[in-house]
Amino acid sequence: METKIAGILSIFAALVFLTIWLVLMFVAQPEFLSTYETSKKTIIYALTESNSKFFIFSLISISLCLIYTVILFKKKYAQEAMYVILAHTLVAIFVYDWPLVLIVALPLIFFNKVKANA
Repeated sequence: METKIAGILSIFAALVFLTIWLVLMFVAQPEFLSTYETSKKTIIYALTESNSKFFIFSLISISLCLIYTVILFKKKYAQEAMYVILAHTLVAIFVYDWPLVLIVALPLIFFNKVKANA
């Protein structure tokens, strides 16, 4: 049960990062461009600028969160997934602000329980 709760918390982290991207793409668009054209240009701009490490790492975080959510729901390598979450949290400390780090680290609440049941 603990692995499923940790997986749900991982989905929550992925949704937070997806929300950041959705706000970036669909808020404050110019009127003369279509929605999809503006979103495409915004993504290209966000990923090609010199200060784009936040957006690149946020895409990596989305994919990591979804991958270890699947692993936690399957329960086969739950302990290894928790170590990946720990490594992800350690990297997030240096990349993100503290609220995002806390959201990434939420599944670690169940680290000891998952480790005991592995």
